[in-house]
Amino acid sequence: MLDASAPKEAGKIWRGGWANKEKDPQVLVDTARKLGFSALIINAGDDFAYLNDLCERARQANIGIYHSFLITGTPKDKDWWQVVSPAEAEKARRIKEDKTPGKNGYQQGGEPINNQTDIHETEFLCFHRPEVVEACRKKLEEVLQKCPGLAGIAFDFFGYKNYRSCQCPVSEKMFEEYLKQNQMPRAKALEQFSLETLVDFNNRLADHCRKLKPGIKIATHVYPTFLPEPVYGNRLDVDYCMQTVAWFFKPFWDLAKVESYTRKVVQDDKRYFARAQGIPFVGIYMDRPDPEMNKPAERFRDELRTIRKAGSQSFGIYPFNIFINHPELGDILIEELGLPEATAGS
Repeated sequence: MLDASAPKEAGKIWRGGWANKEKDPQVLVDTARKLGFSALIINAGDDFAYLNDLCERARQANIGIYHSFLITGTPKDKDWWQVVSPAEAEKARRIKEDKTPGKNGYQQGGEPINNQTDIHETEFLCFHRPEVVEACRKKLEEVLQKCPGLAGIAFDFFGYKNYRSCQCPVSEKMFEEYLKQNQMPRAKALEQFSLETLVDFNNRLADHCRKLKPGIKIATHVYPTFLPEPVYGNRLDVDYCMQTVAWFFKPFWDLAKVESYTRKVVQDDKRYFARAQGIPFVGIYMDRPDPEMNKPAERFRDELRTIRKAGSQSFGIYPFNIFINHPELGDILIEELGLPEATAGS
């Protein structure tokens, strides 16, 4: 139950749900309104008709619709993919082909639990390449032009395939130049270079969106993990930075870690940018055939209670659709985090 003695968060309550398309988009809007969500981040690809319809429905409910923007690779842009070492590529191949439950503890972009699964099976574009930056800029221009009712853009899958760095020729050349200008041990320099360029890519695209459409909001989910500094989101010049405080899969994170990460997310959010608001993010599956991918409802309750204890009623989640299929989870959300006095619609 909601603890009235729990500390209040400093900023407004903001809740963002990362949602997949529903046949009836009104179901998404009605569920979001009932649970006090400020925004829905929609993975709809280029289905601009669906997005525009959803924007109008959500506008009437004072809920903002965000376009989910990814930088994952496709066969058409293989020349722009990030490059990893042969050993890492072999790990990724084994993970992709592994059909056993749990895939040896693979965390799918979350913090790895062993050194056999510390890489993503997905291909990622190398954002050090000017061609990738330009392609992203053009795609954002298209989205904002074709969906004028969007409240915002939401970044996801912005990171490294191996959670550390890219080894393509462009990245290595940039790193060698960086190393010459920054006298420090090579390993430390690579960590710093990788983080700084990742942050810069996020911030440049966010700035591009604001120039295209003044007043547009930018959200992000810090994913996949960046192993040298997993909770780096306060460096991002975004409006709503969702950082994972409770991951999807077993072994579930210790509640002390959930509390520690939440405090860092919400208390350190304005260290670099005044506009930024840190949002605790939780992942939950319940209906997957692999038991390692399901989270019990009571575990979800414990995580929400810990988030509130750490000082936040704001919240981000994937998949938001789980509240449609499991309305009991919505009841738990309200019981543990309460309802905002009013949603912001932004």
